[in-house]
Amino acid sequence: MILNFHISDYPIRNFISSIICYEGYTGSSNFEMLLPDGSPRLIITLDDNPRYSITNAENTNKPTRLSSSWITGFLSRPIIYLSEKNASTISVQFEAYGLAHLLKVPANEINNQLLDPELISSTGLAELREKLILKKAFKDRIALLETFFLKKLSNTEFRSGIKEVIMNFGTYDHATLKSLSVEHKYSQKHILSEFKKSIGTTPKKLQTLNRINRAIKLLNEPQSISFAQIAYSCGFYDQTHFIKKFKEVTLMTPGAYVKRNKAYPHVINLD
Repeated sequence: MILNFHISDYPIRNFISSIICYEGYTGSSNFEMLLPDGSPRLIITLDDNPRYSITNAENTNKPTRLSSSWITGFLSRPIIYLSEKNASTISVQFEAYGLAHLLKVPANEINNQLLDPELISSTGLAELREKLILKKAFKDRIALLETFFLKKLSNTEFRSGIKEVIMNFGTYDHATLKSLSVEHKYSQKHILSEFKKSIGTTPKKLQTLNRINRAIKLLNEPQSISFAQIAYSCGFYDQTHFIKKFKEVTLMTPGAYVKRNKAYPHVINLD
């Protein structure tokens, strides 16, 4: 497998955390489960191999075929899909607010879904995909993508002047809706509405997911760390609170997660 990874310069970096391109990837299991990580994605396939998602985890015999490009909004629960075979794919991973902002997709309407973006709005992604397929060098594909997103960025603005609250929310580890309202002089109702439009969730749920993500990182460290230590380090009240929230997001306990076979920290191999 050939794997390339890119982080764009600003201003694109404000909205896109990374761009990954892999060629010749074949999963080591029949199915994979993507855990919520707070990063909406744009997936662009560069081959003609079909991709399938599983809408009902209890019936994997009826997968849903995906379009050649698709977006995933904010995930509050894991999604399952058939592992790729000899796949060539570009994955654009957005900041929590980035996809809705750049593609003008209402975030609160695409939660927990894998959707063809052209069905929601005219994004120009079909034409972009054809151009990307013709380009063979990773740097040329990056140049195409960055030109595409810079044009999107020049044609859009954040709503209602609440840009700083949403973009910097990751630094507010212990913030509440009330404290955000007091600090930034917006009503709680307005902040909540803008979060749902831009990210697809509430500040509290995003805060919990950010803590779970930090916990997942610690659970994958080579040195052993107790659940109590992780709970304290990541801002949970105690170990019980940590385990409860972890299971709500990932559908498994931290102990079960550690034992799972993983392709990546947020990708679980399933038989």
